[in-house]
Order: sequence, then structure tokens, then C-alpha cells
Amino acid sequence: MMAKLNLPCWTEGHHKVLSPTGYVFSALEVVLGEDLGSWSQNPKAHYLLRRTGLFCEDVLRPDCQVSPNQVARLLDNLRKEDPTLSFAIAQRLLPGVLETSSNLLMHAPTLGHALEAICLLWWCHFPLLAPRIRRTDNACFIVLDDAYGVAQSNTDLYVFLAETVYSALMTFLNWSFQQALPWQASFSYNKPSWHRFYLGNTDIDVRYHQPITYLAISQKNMGVSRSMASASVFTMAERALEGKTKLDSLILLMKARMRTSLIEVPKLEAFADELGVSTATLKRKLKQHNTSYQMLWNQVRWEESYFLKRHHRLSDDEIAGQLSFYDVSNFRRFLRRWERSRSIG
Repeated sequence: MMAKLNLPCWTEGHHKVLSPTGYVFSALEVVLGEDLGSWSQNPKAHYLLRRTGLFCEDVLRPDCQVSPNQVARLLDNLRKEDPTLSFAIAQRLLPGVLETSSNLLMHAPTLGHALEAICLLWWCHFPLLAPRIRRTDNACFIVLDDAYGVAQSNTDLYVFLAETVYSALMTFLNWSFQQALPWQASFSYNKPSWHRFYLGNTDIDVRYHQPITYLAISQKNMGVSRSMASASVFTMAERALEGKTKLDSLILLMKARMRTSLIEVPKLEAFADELGVSTATLKRKLKQHNTSYQMLWNQVRWEESYFLKRHHRLSDDEIAGQLSFYDVSNFRRFLRRWERSRSIG
């Protein structure tokens, strides 16, 4: 019998669960300046907030909460204004404005601890693309999950978001560990015309039009330490976060469960049963996030097959067995189909 999924509560793209004091403020400050009182008189503010359902007065309220969909529309407006704004926004995101999460990042004893903290608190800093760590014997990879499906049908927005996340990570970690860390970046999209901005990070090896998007660093660098970190502050921040509600999206929960059950992945009906909704309702919710059960499963299998083949050196026969393909021919057909119509996420 298949094990129960026991999935916790989840968030969806229209849920107003995010504070604007992080990502939204950082994005608006880049264009409107840091004088918050002047925002409502700036005609550009209304242009940037168009189609978000938000006004400056709303964003500045202490109790304001915004949805991932609203954040996505704002960032898409900024992208259309200037696609290189992603790099300027990235400079402002980490370590963040929340005291506990900021202390966790600033006092993480090693690079490995810092990356784990960033990925754990993804929704505080990057509420649309969630960074996730994958490890091999030789390297640590930070891959991205489209938490709410906002970039599934908008490649330009995906590029903007990926640039923001990875640039924020590299800039903050290079600064806080006081050295130019040897990053390698792989992007699934073609080289943009503003690619010179990518080279602003010393020692970064950038590759475009790759099978998947990731940021990588050698496993030996994960133990790099920082002399100014306080072990007691880091421990107190960890304890303060224990038992706190972790914000997870429906998409992230389903993909995480798929990754833990590659040989016997739960069917759509099993997911719906454990979530307490009908199969039709779950299908509708996924469609509202520009995805489907099959698209999520294909994304998981594509990523797994890439790492198993490229970094674990498994044969096609071995990979087919691990990813529950009927046979190796079926696996190879899947790879060809995916290459022809690869989606982002």
C-alpha cells in the first residue's frame, strides 16, 4: 500500500501571505527612490503598479499583505521598464529586513550553513522562485523551482527572476565571506543582450542555453568560514525559527513529494485525496498556476535524469529504472520530447 502523503497546508498564487517590506519595497526603491513619502506623488509609481490591484497607499500600510501573483505583475512591469533592473534589485535583498532571518544569514558559520538558511527561508527573500540545494560528491548546486507557476508562460519574467535570485546570492555571499567565491552559473535560456551584467561577479563562469538552470560551487568551498560570525546569535536565530509556520506552495509540495517517490510516484487522485480536495479541483488549481500534474512530473524527471546522467554517471538503463520508465526506449523518447518542448521551472 502506498504511504500517506500527509501534506501540510499550502499557499496559492492568489493568497495574500507576503509582506511587501522585502521584495516589493526593494523593487520599488530602485525606481522611485528611498523617500517613501514621495511615492504616491510619483506618476511612475502608478505605472509600475498597474494591473497589480495595488496602490502606493496600500503598499505603505503596516498591515499590508500581497499575493505572489501581485508581486509577479509588479516585477513584470519593472522588467518591461528595464530588464537590467534585476541586478539592482538583487543588491538590496539579502540579508533581508526581518531580524531573525537576517541574523541567521549574517551569523551562519560556514558557506554551507548560509546557503541552507537562504533556501529554508526562500519565501522571505525570493517569493516566486524558490532556491533548492542539490549535492553531488564534487559540487553543490542551487536549482530554482517556480513556486507559483508565474513564469511558466513568461520566459522573459523567468530570466528576470533567475537573474535576481542568483545575483543576490552571489553578491551577498561574496561580500559576507569577504572573498570572490568561484561560482559557476548555468542558464537554460540564450545569452541576453545585457550579459555583461552577469560578469560583475568576479570568478563567475557563465554558460547559456544549457539543459537546466543552476548556480554551482565546489563542495570543498562549502566549509569556508567567516571570522565575524557569532555562534550564539546563530543558535538563537535557529531556535527562534523552530516551530514557525513554513510557507510552502502547492507546486513545491507536490514536486517535493514526487522527488521522494520516484519509483512509485503518487497519482493525481492520491494527491487530491491527501489534500482533501476532489481530483477536478486539484486539476483546476494546477491550471490556475499554469501547470498540470504531468508537467510537474516531467519537470521532476527531467531534472533527476540530468543529474543522474551528467553528475552521477548512470547509464540510460539505470536511469530508466530509477525514474519508473517502462523501458530505456521509453526514457529516451521522453528526453527527445522534452528537448523539443522544454518548459521552464
